Amino acid sequence: MNTRFKRIAAYFIDMVIVSVVVFGLTNIKQINYQYDNHEKVAKEYQVYVDKYEKLENKYENAKEKYKDKKITKKKYNEIKNSYNDYKKGYEKQIKKFNYEISKNSVISTIISIAIVIAYFGIFQFSMNGQTIGKKLMKLKVVKNKKGELNIFNYLIRCAILNGVIINLALIIFVNIFSANDFYMANYIVSNIQAIVEILILIMIFMTSDARGLHDYIAGTKVIDISNKQDEVEYIPKKNVKENK
Repeated sequence: MNTRFKRIAAYFIDMVIVSVVVFGLTNIKQINYQYDNHEKVAKEYQVYVDKYEKLENKYENAKEKYKDKKITKKKYNEIKNSYNDYKKGYEKQIKKFNYEISKNSVISTIISIAIVIAYFGIFQFSMNGQTIGKKLMKLKVVKNKKGELNIFNYLIRCAILNGVIINLALIIFVNIFSANDFYMANYIVSNIQAIVEILILIMIFMTSDARGLHDYIAGTKVIDISNKQDEVEYIPKKNVKENK
């Protein structure tokens, strides 16, 4: 399998592992004391959205029926006014729900950040450049130029690749901004993260050395250790002498 596709497969495996751990921890109420409030607001939000969609569908159907003269103008106007009245406050209410859900997701976001840093930063460093996914795919993170990686290389790498910086920013924003300002800030930083992820993917597939943005900033490179030439190239010189 091509190294680029092996990287995607390894990342998918790693994210499944991380997601399972995060899901498990965030559902323990003794750890995530915001769990009940989050679920309550999330259910209220879903009920509100479902009602809007129901009214919107009813209005669209009413337009067709009125056009075909299957309902009276009075009935059509009743449905139309009901929909428009609900619609007027919809955007404002959605922003409020988004804000409340985010405020009650701070603990789960912190847990997620901690697990990501522990797995892609500390664990990968302790495993000499490998996660479980990379080990299964026979990949390894190494320094782009000769030398040894330190823990900061891995932390920088995961901060960019796994949205750590974005999530930290959102925790700060939700505690200092109003609902309207947070909604806009959330929209901006979420799009920035999406652009970064797309750029990383493009760079991995389009650049000759298959290095993503996170690799360039952290000074790293992913090699295929099943390829003996790549493996030998990145063995420290002292180890090469010993192997001889």
